[in-house]
Amino acid sequence: MFHKEAISPLLESVIQDNPTYKFPIEMISKELTSMFLEPLEYDYFMIQIFKKLKREYGYTIGHIFLQVAEIKMTTPDRDIYTLTTQEYQSKMDDFISTLENLYITKVDKKSSDGEMMTAMI
Repeated sequence: MFHKEAISPLLESVIQDNPTYKFPIEMISKELTSMFLEPLEYDYFMIQIFKKLKREYGYTIGHIFLQVAEIKMTTPDRDIYTLTTQEYQSKMDDFISTLENLYITKVDKKSSDGEMMTAMI
């Protein structure tokens, strides 16, 4: 069983050895702003952002966006559309902040790091 402390140095080494990029949030800033201002259009803008990211950066970046959205925007006991405006905008602030601070490291599957990461899955 791996512990976070035991695997962190290994992952830091992988990050240092491979190219790392900021999440392309500037490309979707208009849609995120619209999503923030129009809670009833949440699903529409999620679809538009995913399509745009997938078209420009590939499926992986689009999928990362959806995973972050699921983590940050999901409420365990309520539908997103039943949140108050303040609750919704607070969640959106956290979601957007997470995307702004998100970096993605690209690891080639055929590299030694890629083979190690594949074996860890």
